[in-house]
Amino acid sequence: MENISKNIEHVWTIICSGSTIDQHTNNISMFNLVEKISANLETDSETIKNGKKILMPFNQEVITRLHRTGEPKDLPIEFRVDIVSPDGKLLGEGDVQKIAFAKKFKNMRFRVNVANIPVIGSGTYRFVAMMRNVGESKFIVAGSVPIEIEVKMIFKNKSKVK
Repeated sequence: MENISKNIEHVWTIICSGSTIDQHTNNISMFNLVEKISANLETDSETIKNGKKILMPFNQEVITRLHRTGEPKDLPIEFRVDIVSPDGKLLGEGDVQKIAFAKKFKNMRFRVNVANIPVIGSGTYRFVAMMRNVGESKFIVAGSVPIEIEVKMIFKNKSKVK
């Protein structure tokens, strides 16, 4: 099997609130690019003390553009978007999408709708675009995009975190 990183180049990954693709030109328009998001999250002191993840409503799109660098031929690939915490820990793996990068295309875009993300507090998180050849076990990092997340915890029980 061929080395996917020699045939496909990551061009960009962007977070936005929405996008549309023009049917005539196939150009994409992205709306409200997101670099930072703030949220008030209800939790309890035990969750914080134990370092557990809290699901934060997100409702954004993560869009990745790839460019073919190798010879034009069909490239069946698998793609997913993971979320990584400010301290570099994997918080969640995205659903794997099987895609045929058809030989007639030089570029390909993936749009992933993200409804919720796991968070452990405020900081710079990363959405990491991962890809592999179909049939391989190991994903490689195609690229990533940082997002600053500011979280204010609202406690359900009134006890303070010690």
